Order: sequence, then structure tokens, then C-alpha cells
Amino acid sequence: MVTKVCNLHCRMCDVPQFNIGEKNLTLDKIKEIIRGVAGLGAETLELSGGEPMTRKDIYDIISYAVSLKLKVFMATNGVLIGPSEVKKLLEAGLTMITFSLEGPEELNDHIRGKGNFKKTLYAIQSFLEYSSEIFGLQVMVGITLSRYNYKLVRSFSEYLLEDIGVYSISINPFTNTMMTQESFKARGEEFSIPLEMISDLKSEMEQLAQFSEVRPGKLPLPRYLRRIPEYFAGKKIIPAGGCSIPLIFCGISSPGYVFPCWHSPAIGDLRRATLHEILTSKAHEGFAEQALNGKCSGCLSSCYFELF
Repeated sequence: MVTKVCNLHCRMCDVPQFNIGEKNLTLDKIKEIIRGVAGLGAETLELSGGEPMTRKDIYDIISYAVSLKLKVFMATNGVLIGPSEVKKLLEAGLTMITFSLEGPEELNDHIRGKGNFKKTLYAIQSFLEYSSEIFGLQVMVGITLSRYNYKLVRSFSEYLLEDIGVYSISINPFTNTMMTQESFKARGEEFSIPLEMISDLKSEMEQLAQFSEVRPGKLPLPRYLRRIPEYFAGKKIIPAGGCSIPLIFCGISSPGYVFPCWHSPAIGDLRRATLHEILTSKAHEGFAEQALNGKCSGCLSSCYFELF
């Protein structure tokens, strides 16, 4: 995460409220971290938030990472991106971008704010205009699956892939980590799928899995999609053979905390230690060992769907 600041107030997301009172990392500190990431042999850097486009130096962050031979992936709501921003992002070296949408216009705007569907779609289409010019450009969409949209995700995915022409779609089940504990207790049921709907959800996910089978690489794998009903039913989901994510991934929050997994507690602070020190610490080693032995809390995060 490069910032906790966001221009939207989506109903299911409390990220701007996390780490209240703490400042985002400076550009110089982010560059220092990127050097450390590159030095450890990383291949891809993901920029998220909050909303990355609220940082005026986002283009500098991208171009610096690209200069160190990192592939840069950015997650955005797209509302602040018009044709001029698209041009600047591409000139900085961005080739992978995912936009958040929840479903058709009326539903999306109920969750993400009035008028935002059209703004995000315009940003997507502005990027797609460069598809024939920029080799390897991937314009994607991320969907948070919830009670609101699980019956619409199959048709909406077809619309995005075939009518709009996005490269691929990720689907991330709603989880309590998207909200503060207080918000989840008060409003979590608005997005969670209750037990009485699991049978219906299973049918919808089977249709989506079959759709995925005929469009390889464009949607999460069928075996991942078929596990989503289990997740909403409260089953602990662990990949076969344990979870290896802490060995190939680390998350860094906007103030500088390091996470071996976004569902875990922080194991270090980059304002007090280097990334190498944190990733070779006993805290990281212990968490990775627990995950490999299936002793973590379990999840069904879409960014890791190939594990399931």
C-alpha cells in the first residue's frame, strides 16, 4: 500500500481508517524500500491503497521501480484516471492495472458511490485504446464477491471480458479484514452470505466455474471458485500442502508495517528495520512455518487463487 488515503467511501471498505494518526511513507522512503525489494530478487511490485492515484508522486514511484527492472502492478478504483493520467502512467512504465468494480452500474454505484461506474469504465476503456501499441498491457478488473452481487457475477464477467475486452477478472470474497472490527460487527451481515443462501451460492459458483473452464486464464481457476461457498459457510480454507505465500510475498502498509500475509499481524516496521532484516527474522520464519503446516487462520484471497 502506498497510501491509506482514498477518494471514495465504499460501503465494504474501511482501509482509510486503518493506522489512523500515522503518516504515509515519503517518496524517498518508498524508493529505499523498492531498492530493498529489487535487491532481494523480487520480480513484481504491487501498488495499492487506499487509492494510489491520490499520491501526486505515483508516476515517480512507478518509473523508479521500472528502472530497477521490476514489473509494476497497480490496483485502483479508476475514478481519478482520465486520458492524460493514462498516458502518464503508461509513460512511467505501468503495464498491469486492475480496476475495482462490483457489478452493473446501479449496483456498483450503490456500493462505491453515484456516478463512479461510468468514471471507472471510462478509465478502463482509455487504457484499452493502447492495447495494440503496448506489448504486454494487461487491463484487469477485481470484484469483491458479496451478498449483493453473487447472482450477477457470471453475467457481469461475460460483459467485461467479451463486450469491454478486459484482460482478466479476479474475484475476492468479502472478508472481515476489509472493515474495522467495529464496522464488521455492525454491518458485516450486509455483505456476508448467510448459511441459508449457500446452496444458491454453490449453484452460481458452479456456473462461473464452467464459464472459467472455457476461458482459461481469464477468471480464477474453477477449483478456486468452487471453494467459495465453503468459505462463506465458515470453513477454514487452507491450500493443499499448506500455504507457501509467506515465502514468495510480503505486504507493506502505507506507514511501513510489514506483513507476511494481509490476513496476518505485522511482523516488522520498516521505519525501524530493513526489509531484509524483517524477512529473515524469527517472527517471519515462525509465521511461514505455521502457514506451510496449515496452522494459519486460512483464507480464500483471490490474488493467490492458483494455490487452491
